[in-house]
Amino acid sequence: MQRYRVNYRLLATLIISTFVAAPASYGLWRFQVNRNATRLIQQADVAEEKSDYSDAYDSFRSTSNCENTTTRRRYALVKSR
Repeated sequence: MQRYRVNYRLLATLIISTFVAAPASYGLWRFQVNRNATRLIQQADVAEEKSDYSDAYDSFRSTSNCENTTTRRRYALVKSR
């Protein structure tokens, strides 16, 4: 019967890589959400100026991951129209 050996160097590399890659991926995701939210808010502003509340609502709804309270209030106002 063959005995198996644990490759500790590979195991340590995989564990360390996981602990580095997971927060880095989250940081990149959060950065892109906020960057995209700015663009969507600008689109909602243009749609509101044109009185196109349907498009404004869609743009604000897409920014639901944004943590800006002003944006959430404006979303609620557009939703009520």
